[in-house]
Amino acid sequence: MTDKALLPIAEMAAGYQNGSLTPSEVIEDTLGRIEKLEPKIGAFEIVLADQAREAAEAATKAIKNGHTIGPCAGIPFALEGLVGVKGLVSAGG
Repeated sequence: MTDKALLPIAEMAAGYQNGSLTPSEVIEDTLGRIEKLEPKIGAFEIVLADQAREAAEAATKAIKNGHTIGPCAGIPFALEGLVGVKGLVSAGG
């Protein structure tokens, strides 16, 4: 089975639209990859897994209820530590 975290963004979005894929499935595969690889590569200062799951579930529910979601909804992403995020302290300054 294909690791959903490795799908191109266009395929994720198409899967959300046609019902063959959900943001919740994608985020679980993405978090699984992070959990597996992070100890080896040390790429993340912080992983907001709970918030990611909540956002993915909200997008999944919206889709199931027939609502249109934005083009980036349900697409996992990472931010550089220099980007300020309200409520988070960054080591990047």
